[in-house]
Amino acid sequence: MLRRVGVLGVDGTQSFTVIPIGEPFGTIVRIFIGDGVTGASYEVYPVGEQAYCTPGFNLSVSVHVRNDGDVDGNIFGRIIDADTGEVLDERARSVSVGDETMLTTIITMPSYNLNLIIEVGH
Repeated sequence: MLRRVGVLGVDGTQSFTVIPIGEPFGTIVRIFIGDGVTGASYEVYPVGEQAYCTPGFNLSVSVHVRNDGDVDGNIFGRIIDADTGEVLDERARSVSVGDETMLTTIITMPSYNLNLIIEVGH
């Protein structure tokens, strides 16, 4: 049975809030969720597809981020379980001004619906 994966904004709604923490800062361009068993990929932002993944198996989260700051530098991304507050992953990439990068992580899909908060910044 597939379980739902939701991505919540920082304010708990189905919006996507970018938290700039200085310059450069990242803008979330796209978010994909992938089910490692079925091979399905869902563009949850900006398209709004509802992701479903198989419990107990790999779930990929890919966040495409653009450096909309005015200097080159590291863009950091963090994925948080919205229900428990647990940080599931943190990544950083060096990105030139105006360029995009992808921050990807693999986590195990739990046996319950998963709600994620995705933050990016500097």
